[in-house]
Amino acid sequence: QGDWSSDVCSSDLFNVFVTPRDFRTPYVQNFNVNVQRKLAENTSLEIGYVGSKGTHLVRLYDANQPDAGFNFPNPNFQYEDTLAPIASSTYNALQTTLRIQGTHGLSGFATYNYSKSLDDASDGIDFVAGAAFPQDSTNLKAERGPSTFDTKQRFTLALNYELPTWHSLPKAVGGGWSLNWVVSAQSGRPIPIANGNDNS
Repeated sequence: QGDWSSDVCSSDLFNVFVTPRDFRTPYVQNFNVNVQRKLAENTSLEIGYVGSKGTHLVRLYDANQPDAGFNFPNPNFQYEDTLAPIASSTYNALQTTLRIQGTHGLSGFATYNYSKSLDDASDGIDFVAGAAFPQDSTNLKAERGPSTFDTKQRFTLALNYELPTWHSLPKAVGGGWSLNWVVSAQSGRPIPIANGNDNS
């Protein structure tokens, strides 16, 4: 076998798109366990575990990735973009919800989620150009890490307060008013850094 690195730029090597013949069906398993307890007449607390496991998820990689000398394993082609069901994912979360109903005109809920999402191909079919390709197609295990959409913590507060009726005003104007608040806060998501030569 000769040295193909010298004429890669001058030769007309084709890029090909490949899928395996035994393409397995991707699937996701979901788990959910919740416990509810009444704390007071109008107050309840719910604590739950939510999880999921993705298996045979699709991802892209280059089956003909060149080495450091830009030598292709298969010199008959340039890039072999391969779509294969070889990725996986896991998600685990603690979810808590506190609810109040009709306490001195106040109703609402507060939720707090603590979660972790891990995978090795968050953007498996390249919705964002170039994002699905691994840093090193010969070492796909190195892609395992927090999902690009991983949100570790999230808090939401929603309240509704029914205003008292002003009897000195006409009924159509003095009653039926309420105030509503919704507040959400969450931790940041992982930020991938990319340049023209490498993805991280």
